[in-house]
Parts: sequence; C-alpha cells; structure tokens
Amino acid sequence: MANFKSDRWAEASSPPFGNVDLETFEKGKDELNLSEFPIAVVAESARPGQLTLEFSDTIKDRSTGLPVTRRVTVHGTEEWGLPAAQDDDVMVGLLQLCFLAGWPKRVSFTRYQLCKLLRWSVGGASYRRIYQALHRLSTTTYNYRYGWRDKTNQEWIPSLVFSYIQSLRIHEAGKPTESGLCEVTWSDDFHRSLEAGNLKGLDYHRFISLRSSIAKRLYRFLDKRFGSGLTRYSCDLHVLAFEKIGVSRSYTDAAQIKRLLQPAIQELEGIGFLGKALPGGRFEKLYRGHWKVHFSPARKGSEPVPFGPSTAPVEAKLIQLGIAPSEAQKFVKKFPEAYLETKIDQFAYRQAKSNPAGLLAESIRRDLPPPVDYRCPKTREEDVAKATERATKQAKILAREDGKRKAALAAEESRIKEAEATLNELSTEERSQLESDARRRFPKAGDDVTHWTMIALLKNRIVQD
Repeated sequence: MANFKSDRWAEASSPPFGNVDLETFEKGKDELNLSEFPIAVVAESARPGQLTLEFSDTIKDRSTGLPVTRRVTVHGTEEWGLPAAQDDDVMVGLLQLCFLAGWPKRVSFTRYQLCKLLRWSVGGASYRRIYQALHRLSTTTYNYRYGWRDKTNQEWIPSLVFSYIQSLRIHEAGKPTESGLCEVTWSDDFHRSLEAGNLKGLDYHRFISLRSSIAKRLYRFLDKRFGSGLTRYSCDLHVLAFEKIGVSRSYTDAAQIKRLLQPAIQELEGIGFLGKALPGGRFEKLYRGHWKVHFSPARKGSEPVPFGPSTAPVEAKLIQLGIAPSEAQKFVKKFPEAYLETKIDQFAYRQAKSNPAGLLAESIRRDLPPPVDYRCPKTREEDVAKATERATKQAKILAREDGKRKAALAAEESRIKEAEATLNELSTEERSQLESDARRRFPKAGDDVTHWTMIALLKNRIVQD
C-alpha cells in the first residue's frame, strides 16, 4: 500500500501532461523511424542466449531515384537481454508522455502514470515490468546503416549507432524514492528527430486496445503507409514478416507465416482498420516459394477488396511481378492477352537466381519454352481430377480394409469372451486338465501366460466346433 500511495502523490506532484486523462488518451504520435523497423522481438521474450537482431530491406530513394539497402542491427546485453513485445509498448507509452509534455529531452513521470497510459494494472507486477523494460531499452544499442532518416537534412544517414535512452533514473519496484519520479533522457539523435517533427499521428486508443503484439507492430507499419495517402499497399510476404514485423526467421515456410499473420490481420479487420479481401486475395503466389501480401485501409460500408491475380488485369499482374509499369504497358500493346497470361502462368515454375522480373520479361520477348516441369492449366486441372479420383478410390479401399480389420477384431473379442465364459463353466477336473495342457506348452511361464494359453486352447476348440 505504501508504494501505491507514493505513486499517487507523485502523480499529483509530477508534470500533469496537460489535463489529459491518461486512461482515455486517444490522439497520440509515432516516430517515423520507429514505425519502419522493429526495435524489439515481437514475442514475449527473446530466445535464450539471443542478443542480436537484424532487419533490412531495399528501397528506391525518392530524392535520388537510386536503390538504397537499409539495415538495422539491434544489440542487447547479457545482463538485460533484448527488448521484447511489452518493452515496445513501454517505448510507445514513453513517446506519448513526451508528446504530452511538449517533446522535452528529459521526460519525468511516475510508474503509476505509465501504467494508466498502458492500461496496465497498477502494482508490483506492472512496476517490475516497467523497471525491466526501461533497463532493456536503455542498454540496447541500435546500429542504423542507411536505415535512419534525418528529416532536417532529408537524407539517409550512412551509419548511426546509439541507444534511444541516453540515461535512466528509476527506483526499484519495492523501493520508491520520496518523489516517486522516474526520468528518461533521450539520446541526442532521437530527440533531434522528435524536435524536427519526424512524426505521424497515432490512434493510441486503437493501438493499445490490440491484443496481439504482431497486430500492434503491423498496425504501426501500415498506418505509416496509409497515412501517406496510399489506398493499397503490397509487400513481399517474407520481407513483411521478417524485416517489418520481426517474426522469427525459423518460420521458413510461407504457409506457416500466413497462419501466423492471419489472426493479427483479422484483428485489424475487426477494429475497422484494414479492408477485408476476397477469399484467396490477401496472399498472392508470384512463383515458387515467393508470395505477396496485399492491404488496403477499411472504408465505411465497403465490400472486400478484390486483390489477387484472379481479378487483376494482365498489366497489373505484370507490374505486381516486378515489371516496370512502362514496360508492362508496352507488353500489353504488343502481345495478345492470352500469350501474356500463359507466360505469367509459366513464370511460377521458373527458377530465378536473381532478377525474377528480368527473367519474366525475357521469356515474353523471346518466347522462351516452358520449364521442364510446367503443366498448362488444363493439364493441371486434369491431374487434380485424376488425383482426386485416385484418392477417392484409395479411401474406399482403405475404408473396406479398415472395416474388415474391425470386424475381425470384433470376432476375435467375441471368441475370447466365449472362451472365458467356457473356462468359468469347466468342472474342477476339466480345468485342471486344461491347465496341465497349457503348462506343457510353456513350462517356465507364469500364471498370466498360463491363463491366456488356456483361453487360446478353448478358443481353438470353439472355432473347430
């Protein structure tokens, strides 16, 4: 109770953050670099012994038109480890407190205030989580290589290494200071980004209401895209999962990744953030092992968005597969639609070591022969029909055999029960003679084996009769 009173007093004496009710706070802010790459593992904790994370992607720099490979390496310490999902929530909460205080370099707050903002219960367990989260965030080092955008100079910084929290003052969960205040001092580079307005709006109430850490991470990433005016966003499935959300790279199979993302996507659809896609339209297979995922913001009263190759015109399909829009337009004008559809269908069977889009364009221009293992759609349909027929026949055969096995087992059980009943009805002399016969067959066996040998002898007599 002493801790609770101390924090109550500290809340009244610390910066009021305006007259905002922290429990109902809604209109927040997110820093653009923070929403681009993860700063923590998306799980409850890192794997034992894991102290490093790495995320990367390649984009076209709008100012130069040249490709830029961005990379972020996260280094935790042996003492505190890597930040995890709840630590990411704490970071977002700190950002809101800083916003409410007017973006100071040093933010003072109480654990009580942060719990209210995070919608956590007030008390020892939450205070310990905050204590650990702040230590992990302040001891973790981030190495941005062309991954940090300097808004003031409008450039990607070649290399920037820092910790978001430069210094931390915090008391232990069970030993509050007289004031109860905690202090976080941002690093110079991060605070400079905040002051420069490298920010976007954040529906904090919607964000904090999300249950899944994957949904929270996906929400912040997509909210940045939709906030820039995009009405549709598409991304390579593996890039989204590994580089933008921070899913463990042990999920190598696309089906596993889709199953992992689907609940988070449904949660974002449920709160009216994401538009629903038609069946089979959210995830699109480009070619073997490569998938694309499509998103659009929800619109009131809107129908599911018709993503996917089944509804996209051939020009759009070419663009989705990496062909430049101008080149796709030329192909559509020069070649029949059926020819292009065939080349797109064949492309799923081609093995591209590099530049898949270039291989597709070359197959169109030169009319490359289909891959050795390629089957046209009609043949594939026939193969599926034949496989289904074979599976149906096999299932019937297995069902008959299974029926026979069950019938044989039932008959065997019936004979055993009949033999046991016969054994119980034998006279003492008959039972003694049967036991002698059984023991002659297995002289060194115990009583249990002798009993079942007697049952077997009786069962054989019943069958013979």
